[in-house]
Amino acid sequence: MEPMLSPDVAALEVQKKKGGRPPSKNPPQETLKRRKRKEKQQAREDANAPSVAKILQTEATTHSAQVALLQRDTTGLTAENKELKMQLQAMEQQAQLREGMVLLHQGKHLGAL
Repeated sequence: MEPMLSPDVAALEVQKKKGGRPPSKNPPQETLKRRKRKEKQQAREDANAPSVAKILQTEATTHSAQVALLQRDTTGLTAENKELKMQLQAMEQQAQLREGMVLLHQGKHLGAL
């Protein structure tokens, strides 16, 4: 069983496991400038986050409404398609009956000759 470590020692072990390059004690001027630019960019992004979130929320609401309309349209088109298929089937049956009647009539006519 591992011995219990104090929180300070545990924090040091976590830092050791982090890996990577240790921070420079005397970083060059370019590194400092790069850090400053990065911090400013992060601050701008953080300041813009609420407006970006609002825009995304608005877009999500719009898309949700569009999806609802499309679902309603799909339901209506599905019902219309079903009705048209039934009408087509009835028309095909009528055509078959007419063809049968014509053949029957032709058969009677030929039999009379």
